[in-house]
Amino acid sequence: MNIFVIIRAIDEGLSKRQGLVIAILAVILSVYLVISAPESKQPKLLYILTGFCILVFVACLVEGRAKKFLGSVMALIFLALATFIMVNVFFSLIFFYETKPYTVPKIEAIISIAISLAIAIPSIKYIFAAQFGLKGIDNQQDENTKKT
Repeated sequence: MNIFVIIRAIDEGLSKRQGLVIAILAVILSVYLVISAPESKQPKLLYILTGFCILVFVACLVEGRAKKFLGSVMALIFLALATFIMVNVFFSLIFFYETKPYTVPKIEAIISIAISLAIAIPSIKYIFAAQFGLKGIDNQQDENTKKT
């Protein structure tokens, strides 16, 4: 996919209705996670997921540089998770496959690496296209200040 198509899609963003639906779903999910966290085996994980849902909620409501910045932060989170999965699978295959019978079988390793790449590549493209909201909106803001 051409990088200019990605930049144009980022600048257009979601419609207000789509952003509102995603924001409402993020709030509902975060409330559910907070309610169910104290009774779970790993409440810290649920609180981290709640924080991510709140990040999605805020990203759906803001516009401009803030939306690009929050989108880039979310893309970094996805990239970190995909990298963690790939590294974990590689180490499992290389070092522990022969010694531990419960490690990841090779076909599952290939599938998890493919899924990780399917997450990592769009994340990297988005990070480079959005540039954390540092570029791309300067010209638009300069034009708005000249009009006033």
